[in-house]
Amino acid sequence: MNGPTLYDQEGRPVTLGSELGKGGEGAVFTVVEAPKLAAKVYHQPIDPLKVEKLAAMVHQQSEGLLEVAAWPVGILTRSLGGRPAGLLMPKVSGYKPVHLLYGPKSRLAEFPQVTWAFLVHAACNLARALAVLHAAGNVVGDINHGNVLVSSSAVIKLIDCDSFQIQAGERRYLCEVGVPTHTPPELQGHNLRTVTRTPNHDAFGLAVVIFQLLFLGRHPFSGTYLGRGDMPLEKAIRELRFAYGRSAEAHKMRQPPHTPTLAVASPAVAALFERAFAPGSTKDGARPLPREWVEALESLPLRACERRKVHVFAGDLESCPWCLIEVTTGTLLFKGADVETAAQEAFDVAAAWSRIQAVPSPFPSPQSLSDPQPPAYYSAALWGGVKKIFFLTLTFLAGLAMFSTEALLWLAVALTVGMGPAALVCVGKLIAAASAQRRLEKLRKSWHPHSPVDSSFDVLLQSLDHAVKAYLDLPALQKRRTDELTEALRQRQLEQYLDSHRIDGSGLEGLTPGVLATLQSHGVETAADAMAMNLLKVPGLGQVLVDRLRKWRQDLEEGFVFDASRGIDADDLMAVNETIGRVRKALEQELLTGPDRLRKVADNLLQRRQGLLPRLMAAQNARDRAMEGLRQFLS
Repeated sequence: MNGPTLYDQEGRPVTLGSELGKGGEGAVFTVVEAPKLAAKVYHQPIDPLKVEKLAAMVHQQSEGLLEVAAWPVGILTRSLGGRPAGLLMPKVSGYKPVHLLYGPKSRLAEFPQVTWAFLVHAACNLARALAVLHAAGNVVGDINHGNVLVSSSAVIKLIDCDSFQIQAGERRYLCEVGVPTHTPPELQGHNLRTVTRTPNHDAFGLAVVIFQLLFLGRHPFSGTYLGRGDMPLEKAIRELRFAYGRSAEAHKMRQPPHTPTLAVASPAVAALFERAFAPGSTKDGARPLPREWVEALESLPLRACERRKVHVFAGDLESCPWCLIEVTTGTLLFKGADVETAAQEAFDVAAAWSRIQAVPSPFPSPQSLSDPQPPAYYSAALWGGVKKIFFLTLTFLAGLAMFSTEALLWLAVALTVGMGPAALVCVGKLIAAASAQRRLEKLRKSWHPHSPVDSSFDVLLQSLDHAVKAYLDLPALQKRRTDELTEALRQRQLEQYLDSHRIDGSGLEGLTPGVLATLQSHGVETAADAMAMNLLKVPGLGQVLVDRLRKWRQDLEEGFVFDASRGIDADDLMAVNETIGRVRKALEQELLTGPDRLRKVADNLLQRRQGLLPRLMAAQNARDRAMEGLRQFLS
């Protein structure tokens, strides 16, 4: 059933259709006669200044403004020639609030297939839209997550345009509202109804939204305060305590745990954030202009993670930042199909293992390094030298004692003089032989295939053997993971149910925009996150609000109904398949490169042995000469 009929400025009837949305100022409806238009009807009569502003905006409409914003195109009255009661504007269909894109959990639900590249593209388009608005002489004044919409192709639309600051000739119509989380520090606490906004003020809100897009919902001024007491978000903004900047520690701030550093956005983009949030940024014109953001974001090099193609990140980073966060937090940031089934089906594990086994081993040691005599031959020589020294020493001492009446005196002299010339010669030969044998044994240990140096070939071969076994075990692993999902079905359904209840839609008392931004900056978005262990880590909440959130979650849990007929969730099953796919791909890569790696290790070992061989042969010859000299002396 259609609603009442209004009239445009040309006197044409405008029939209101279904309601698209409602706010504190008015409600938005479809237009029966014009499906591409929407009608905003105010709850209260419009004051004359607002009427002038709307008329100026209608007059200012252009192709560029209509492309980036739901710009007013007509004035509505309740009767012919009556007072304005609303406005006509392009109907925005297929767009969603930008905060549903940058929040990790809401993004997985509302934009499930997008990557970080999409977020960069959306941020770039937001800067372009603001540039168009500024070029027309206007200022948003209150740019925030509530008046920015984004489509599935990253196109941006600005809404609530009747609140913008409009310049019409010499007349300026102010923006009288502002969301504290996106209000620049120099305007925090001011009466915004009387403040003239500048592009530099917009530049702050733009930088905040871009930061939230690139840093997955984190607010740039929400972090851990290292000083005494609490640091509310609005106060942190007012005092320019940028939690991710170079001066964060000096401002007693630290970014929240498990969040990407500023370097994740590339040096050029990071430098723009530093400028936007620096102490000197309050000076007019100091913050980056929209075109600067466009240039930096357009030139941002991107590459995909080797382990997860859905992980796209700045190309100058050494490693994937999203893998690290997912591993440390257990939270999925991006989802998508990473598995290449064709490659899986074509892989022949038996053939790969045959190629690995075909690599020649650098072992065993050449037989030319074996001793010419059995081990007992050398042991007997050394032991014979010891016995010879003992015999000569006793004989020498006994001889001395026979020629003296005072045996104790001669014994002292004997110990001082030595054990006799023959014994000393024997000791020298014994020491030489033993030292030569030790040097030879030390070199042989380095040559031995099981030495710490040479074991690299065996270790790699054993690792590849384990990879083959792990590859063959993948079907069993996939079944185990699937069985775990079945066993945890109720808990998973409960988590999904709680995740469907966003904190910003709970209506709980005390959830100001600043508190909501702080919660999201610490990874708390939904009822599933509202656990004591998470809430106690969020600074400045207070026990009352913590208890309120926990009670809200508890009430939701009591209303949960388990549905056994649903079976395993498709997303959970896909996540298991993706995990198995990543493991399979890594194992395939390991086995395919195995032969080359084995050959390289073997070549290195052989080269090292070629350098060791002359030393080992020289040591063996020296040992043989020393042993032969000892045996000849003993004989």
